[in-house]
Amino acid sequence: MKLFDEIVEMIAQVSETPDCAKLLKQNEQLSVAAVNSISFINLVLLIEDKYEIEFDDEHLDFKDFDTVTSLCEYVKKMQQEM
Repeated sequence: MKLFDEIVEMIAQVSETPDCAKLLKQNEQLSVAAVNSISFINLVLLIEDKYEIEFDDEHLDFKDFDTVTSLCEYVKKMQQEM
């Protein structure tokens, strides 16, 4: 499974929006999944566990990531730094 699809699946786990994964594949804006600060922290925990990375403190604000692609790029960057 591609990174984009894996992150969409994780967003669907923390979102209360029905059909979240389908919506994100059509429009990758996190706002369509109603991601808020609490669900974002839960998402960060899932991502950190799965990819064995750690988000920098300054990147723990969900407003820093408005799309699935921006999250994917950050994960790739953190993996390369390991």
